[in-house]
Amino acid sequence: MNVVIRVDASEKIGSGHFYRTFLLAKYIKKNKKIHFISNNLKKEYLIKLKSEKFSHHNIKLKKNSSIEDANRTNQILRKISNPVDLLIVDNYKLGIEWENKTKLYVKKLMVIDDFFRKHNCDIYLNYTNYKVHKKFLPSKCLKLTGPKYTILNPNYLQKNQKEDNKKIFSIFVFMGG
Repeated sequence: MNVVIRVDASEKIGSGHFYRTFLLAKYIKKNKKIHFISNNLKKEYLIKLKSEKFSHHNIKLKKNSSIEDANRTNQILRKISNPVDLLIVDNYKLGIEWENKTKLYVKKLMVIDDFFRKHNCDIYLNYTNYKVHKKFLPSKCLKLTGPKYTILNPNYLQKNQKEDNKKIFSIFVFMGG
């Protein structure tokens, strides 16, 4: 099974998208070939991908438009497999226009998004809210919404155990990498 992840990280957009998809890739990698597609990832991210034996493809955008991005991404998708089993996108700059163009080359498209906007995907993950308006997603789309779908580093999942009956309140704040 071929899984492709389209994600970027930079000083401007931050590292959260990369780390979220990297953790997801580590979790699902058994019996799967994982490919990352990005536009000029820093060396530190490339080292992380290499350490997990994930493939990386750099799309080297000139215009930085979603149409150019979709065309470059589709070139890589065709080389990997036709069609790719699952494409996961975690990138705020890429929207429904990009999804319509790339969906032609994949069996399933998963979108990770924190905003409320229209998508053309098979799986939608938004951990910030429970409700997504019907008009934003296809009717057969699997909707993974709410905090229980937050992708966290397993190191942060340790639970406090106390023997007394006091209520324990936890607050976790992550401001990026």
